[in-house]
Amino acid sequence: MGNSAIYSLHHAGGKTADSLNCISYSNRNSSAMGHGRPASRTLLLDTHTEAEHTTGDFGEDGRSRALSQPCCFQKKGHRGALDDLTAFDVIPQLVDCLETDHRVEVQCRILKLLTVVMQASNEGKKRVVDAKACPIFIKLLASDSRKVASNAVWALKTVTDNRTYREVVIELGIVQQLICLIGRDVSEDITFKSKVFLCISNLLANGHSSSLALSTVCLAEIQQLLMDPYNTVMYDACLLLRKLIFTGVITISQLKKLRVVDRLVAIVNTLKDNRYGTLLGALYVLEAIAVFQSQAAIDHDALSALRRLLVLNDHLKLPADAIVLATRIFRYIVAGNTERLQIVLDRGWVALIVKTFQTEDLNVQNEAAIAINDLSCTCSDYPTALRFQQDILPGLADSIIYYQRSSIADAAGQILMRFLVNISRIVATPEQRAALCTFLNELKLTEQLKKMKQQGDVLSTYIAASWLD
Repeated sequence: MGNSAIYSLHHAGGKTADSLNCISYSNRNSSAMGHGRPASRTLLLDTHTEAEHTTGDFGEDGRSRALSQPCCFQKKGHRGALDDLTAFDVIPQLVDCLETDHRVEVQCRILKLLTVVMQASNEGKKRVVDAKACPIFIKLLASDSRKVASNAVWALKTVTDNRTYREVVIELGIVQQLICLIGRDVSEDITFKSKVFLCISNLLANGHSSSLALSTVCLAEIQQLLMDPYNTVMYDACLLLRKLIFTGVITISQLKKLRVVDRLVAIVNTLKDNRYGTLLGALYVLEAIAVFQSQAAIDHDALSALRRLLVLNDHLKLPADAIVLATRIFRYIVAGNTERLQIVLDRGWVALIVKTFQTEDLNVQNEAAIAINDLSCTCSDYPTALRFQQDILPGLADSIIYYQRSSIADAAGQILMRFLVNISRIVATPEQRAALCTFLNELKLTEQLKKMKQQGDVLSTYIAASWLD
């Protein structure tokens, strides 16, 4: 949630036997489901009549008066709100009300408030769990109301953010209920499946055998979602698929048989924007595939799709995260494999990596630097090293000369230093060394080396000096 939340408990009137007056909260800085969407909610519960309050229905006149009077809490981390809710035993009352009052609006409001309490701190989460709210949350997953089920899923997702409580809800039977929810028609609530996917992702992190039953159902659903790259839950579906791969629940062979890899590459190869986070989601999954079986990425022509992103980056105005991921996947596929390096050199793709750090985004610069360093380490003979330097040195020279006194020039200088260190083991003969020095001079990089010799740190000074002497 955000940095501050406002809770208020005040008398609203009503004719029910609920144990609370009126509960509202407003969170102006929160982000709905972590996707940057502003949220502002008001939660109201109809409760006792004035007469019921004056009789001390809560057991103590003091507590009754406190609950029936306006009481606002606004503190960092929701600590003040949690203290007051705890002091008046409001959390157990909320849980009791959630179980006994079957009105949709009331259930939704209580679920939201309990979720806020759990998000405020681990202590708040513990108090909600200790009040035996989890069995009720799970029961409400089967509610006929999509709103109630949706809020119950998000409450359980919040519970399972804590590793300790994942086993608790699994033992209570959450897995079977989630399986029933995956195929449910939730067109009226576009965030519902995202919440389900995020909750499942939490459960899979523990590797519990019961939660593994979710994988087959999830994969079938994700496979269907991939057919429409602009559906609103694609990003969260892809993150779940990535989790399934990293936890070993699903193998790359399964994905290949189901043509999921083909579909992911097609998405990267055709999308013209990052609507609904679809492009980022597909790249996250391809990253996992490249980590576990880079040959699968090669077989399905992922390199061509990545090249397209790097070539069209300026035109597409892609988010920096997409370029970071594309560069990282490229590195995972190529680095350490001489044959693959030869292929990308033949096609002129290495030069594209150099171009990617000509942006002020430090994450992009860092990823490009790592990629070039790893690729230069992959050079195993002089002919390959010669072709490699012809691809990257002109780009480095441009970055240093045209972006003087900027982070881009600094990054290019550091990449140049790493390249010279890595290439020293291959450029062995005086003739080869002289040829590289001539090339450096033609690109005016010799001047850069002189500056680094005079102004750089100890390592840069040493490296620069070794190539100037």
